[in-house]
Amino acid sequence: MRWYAGWHPGPNPSTPPPTPPAGSRAVAAGRPLWTSGDWGWQLRTLTVERWQVAVFGSCLAGDEELHTALRQAARTGVWERLARLPGSFVTIGIGPDGVLAVPDLAGAWPVFFSSWAGGIAYSSSPLPLADLIGAAPDPRWLASRLFTPDIPQATADRSAFAAIGRSRPGHMLLLDGTEPRQQPISLPVGSLPFEAGAEQLRHALLTATGVRAARAERLSSDLSGGLDSSSLALLAARHRSTPLPAITYVDPISGGQDDLAYAHLCAAAEPGLDHIVLSPGPDALPLADLEHAPLLDEPSQDALFWARDQSLLAPAASGLHMTGDGGDCVLTGPLAYLADLARPAAMKRFVRESAAWARLRHRPAHAVIRAALHMARTTYPQALAAVVCHLRSGDVPARRGVEDALRWCAPGPAAAWASRHARLDLADQLACLAGTGHDRPYGADGEALRLVHEAGASSRLFAQMAAGFGVDVDTPYLDNQVIMACSAVPVIERTTTRALKPLLSAALTGLVPPALLARTTKGSFTACLYAGLRHAAPYLRELLDSSRLADLGLLQAAPTRKALDLLLHGADGPVAAMCDVLAAEVWLRSLERPRAPLWSPVRSIPTPRKLDHACPTRP
Repeated sequence: MRWYAGWHPGPNPSTPPPTPPAGSRAVAAGRPLWTSGDWGWQLRTLTVERWQVAVFGSCLAGDEELHTALRQAARTGVWERLARLPGSFVTIGIGPDGVLAVPDLAGAWPVFFSSWAGGIAYSSSPLPLADLIGAAPDPRWLASRLFTPDIPQATADRSAFAAIGRSRPGHMLLLDGTEPRQQPISLPVGSLPFEAGAEQLRHALLTATGVRAARAERLSSDLSGGLDSSSLALLAARHRSTPLPAITYVDPISGGQDDLAYAHLCAAAEPGLDHIVLSPGPDALPLADLEHAPLLDEPSQDALFWARDQSLLAPAASGLHMTGDGGDCVLTGPLAYLADLARPAAMKRFVRESAAWARLRHRPAHAVIRAALHMARTTYPQALAAVVCHLRSGDVPARRGVEDALRWCAPGPAAAWASRHARLDLADQLACLAGTGHDRPYGADGEALRLVHEAGASSRLFAQMAAGFGVDVDTPYLDNQVIMACSAVPVIERTTTRALKPLLSAALTGLVPPALLARTTKGSFTACLYAGLRHAAPYLRELLDSSRLADLGLLQAAPTRKALDLLLHGADGPVAAMCDVLAAEVWLRSLERPRAPLWSPVRSIPTPRKLDHACPTRP
């Protein structure tokens, strides 16, 4: 496991720092900042003015550009400019008065922190901090993530462990006193016309692939046949003097579908690609061998697919591997763009796009139009209040069609399986959020940014898992410069039913095969997922029969088992929500496995308290 950890003494600089983590190395002499694992070129240290600076991750800026940006930030105090340098990374600055952390725009490099010995300990992972302070998993965090996954405010500055906080996505973290402070990083949204944004995106992707190709001794890429990963592989191959390994995974259940044909098309068009086609057997199905799933910072569906991903990443061992993850979020926008179109000046396009979505999802056009109009008339606080009412009443609406997704927020499908006490407690938390400044900006552009942050969090956990296989994973679509280029184009300009990803197509015209840019289909792994569910059925039933979530007072075991049985019989149901529940069960069990502590003093992670022991008293 690769991570860093540090300590700020707070107002009493004479307080001795904690013992360095076992096997760690000091980043700079005399500074309580340590690293564990091999960072290679993804760690750069500099001294600027009176600041000792460490840059963790894939910072694509050259030495001179980075040094100039740091010097200007130190002199002016405008540190957020570091988040606009190309790449995906976090900057940790240790100055005369405290510690400053400037993360990436996607939220893939958060900083976790907790109080310790009169100061503040911080780390790239909550696991070392949990060992240091003896923190248990936080039932309220689990409830929020499982039952209201599209309302991130309740968990934005918290981790999966009690008493361990985290920097919010898009915020700088300041440790210069007894309490951490967070400051938002401004991001210009919707400020560019489509053509200018496409030109910026073209330059951003050339930088993302070109610099990585030049710096990484061993580089490989996904080549799924989809537009996102295939474009990255094609661009990177042109910067390599040796063939670039490009990996295509063929679903063993539903076959390659269109993906394999498009992957072969790309490989034929670019001689610099070394095309590797993988088709693992049943041992690599989704949900295989969950007893040995790796321990991650928090529950993640990636842990359910770890056996498949280990096979997929085997050709990339001991190198840097690029994936197309995050492309769907940054290149287009959420369905909420229909609500932004629901105004007189755009009414013709609104009706056309709504009707097209209805045809694609086999729903009545009038139902989609009515739902989009209602969404446009609803503010985010009103939508949040509706969620509170649903949770308190126990009436969790099912999501049957595309029109049910046209809401700013809603209870997740797993809320139907929540215990009454968990629902009421979560409703109280959300009700308290109103008016606290945590309610997010609504509108399609605000919703798109939330999905980017969600993708950043997911990519971080996938990279953490891949590191256990000896692979460094990068997601260039979540680089700062790519996010800035895409978010500068309004969502309603980069999203349409007439083209899959118009902004990317405009940016890469002439750089990738026209047939790839013209693709309108998208591969599906649903059949493979259902096959994995059936293959792992005995273990999944065992998970729910001895549910740790039920022990914590969060889940009703009976309706959850019933929902699982329906899925195992092939019923169309909330399979993603079920996977979230299973991932949480697997994660809680992985915490119970014996392991060496990452940071002394040696303390095993305690058993978390049931939710009802900590809940406020209700009338």
